[in-house]
Amino acid sequence: MADVSSFEIVEGNFDPIPDGTYEVEVKSIVEDFSKAGHRYLKAEFEVIEGDHSNRRLWDRFNMWHPNPDAVLASQKQLSSLFTAAGFPTMRDTEDLIGEQVNARVRIQQDDGYDPKNVIKGYRSNGAPKPRPSVASKQTIAEAA
Repeated sequence: MADVSSFEIVEGNFDPIPDGTYEVEVKSIVEDFSKAGHRYLKAEFEVIEGDHSNRRLWDRFNMWHPNPDAVLASQKQLSSLFTAAGFPTMRDTEDLIGEQVNARVRIQQDDGYDPKNVIKGYRSNGAPKPRPSVASKQTIAEAA
């Protein structure tokens, strides 16, 4: 065990951030499984500007859900993330790591649960996003 008695208790702020549009950076996108056993993508974002800098937000993409409506909604949401990041088509989610986009964030209140933030959509932050061509990526990979 570790003795942490020399540290003070620090209060964290887990209240949702206000409704609005925030510039965020994609920190990770990983596959996970729901309690029901359905595979999905879990994305983590960090707010990178303003009063709420360094706060984390999450989104879930149910790309393999048995409900086709859930899959379609997730496909639209993930498509908007790729488009906002400057990709003309959906590719490997690893390509999104480190990309910065604007996220439209709302507070959601579900009965019996604390309020939480949900991401309702993504837009480009207007910054130019040069992309290497497929040929140059292959050349870079071959040189490595």
